[in-house]
Amino acid sequence: MFTLLGAKALKYMEDHRQRALLRRMLDRDDRMLRDIGLDRASVHEALSLPMGAGARDHAITLSEHSLGIRRTL
Repeated sequence: MFTLLGAKALKYMEDHRQRALLRRMLDRDDRMLRDIGLDRASVHEALSLPMGAGARDHAITLSEHSLGIRRTL
């Protein structure tokens, strides 16, 4: 049980860290955001997702879609 709680706490902390990085992207100018395929609305959309919903992954998907990149695993 402790391991499960520890894993959830680590996931929460990582999600919090990634959201902080996304918020910092809003400090960039529009040109810089466009260079990576994002705009302010996309960053806000990713940040509006509930905790644990993968805000960073959502932002990456939006960027790839904007840039016409197809991710392969």
